[in-house]
Amino acid sequence: MPVKPDSIARRKRKRRPKAMDLRTLSKVLTEAIVALEDHLEAITKPEKVDGEELRKTAHALATVSGSYVKTLEQSDLSARLEELEARFAPIAKRK
Repeated sequence: MPVKPDSIARRKRKRRPKAMDLRTLSKVLTEAIVALEDHLEAITKPEKVDGEELRKTAHALATVSGSYVKTLEQSDLSARLEELEARFAPIAKRK
């Protein structure tokens, strides 16, 4: 039975997650990093280590960590911008 194009679009809309603010994204990434670290520790304990799983887990950990660093930088820049806007708002109102 062929799939109708409108039903594909409807499924994609349902799967699309809601946008997160930087604080929520940071929390989600932190949880992912902790879970990946736990998994990495668990797979390296047995005598026989699966190299492929170890490689995939290490790659995922590096990717998530990179995203986390970018999120922290954005969060820091956002906080600094809000501080500057608050500081100079009275000056902007005078003009």
